[in-house]
Amino acid sequence: MSKIDIFQLVSISAAAIGISYLAIKLISELAGTSSSAGPKAHHRHAKSSLADGNQQAEISDEEKIKANKFTKRMLSQYTGAADPNGPVLIAVKGIVYDVSVNGGRDFYGPGGPYSIFSGRDASRLFSMFEFDNGMTEEELDSPIDKLDDLTFDQQESLEAYIQLFESKYMPVGVLVESL
Repeated sequence: MSKIDIFQLVSISAAAIGISYLAIKLISELAGTSSSAGPKAHHRHAKSSLADGNQQAEISDEEKIKANKFTKRMLSQYTGAADPNGPVLIAVKGIVYDVSVNGGRDFYGPGGPYSIFSGRDASRLFSMFEFDNGMTEEELDSPIDKLDDLTFDQQESLEAYIQLFESKYMPVGVLVESL
């Protein structure tokens, strides 16, 4: 594949992401949803019980998610390349999602058009509609991006992706600097 073909493919993919963002934003506005609740909002109230002898402890889904921690290096192992039936994980604004369900493996798994986002914190890439050359050692060794320099439009774009991920994929953990 020539550099021109790759550039055209990346351009088409970026345009598709932009169109998806606009569609998500429009649907969210029509449905009257607000992104101000932030990630995990619809998982906050669900509860499950864990038996501990004769005592029952109520643990919310949010607490279970927070207990499952991933460093950037750990997350990088979940691209679907090593295990075709294993999870494909993507972090967005500190929350790790399993995108191998609901058809997500076809998009984010090996050979998928958005596989560049798997196994990493894709927050900045999503917020800026950018593709890069993939995960680097420098990225793995750098601190988690605080995203404090995003413009208003970039923050809105990221929130649209969070809404998409919350509606389609299961949050399975949180991104942390170290264990």
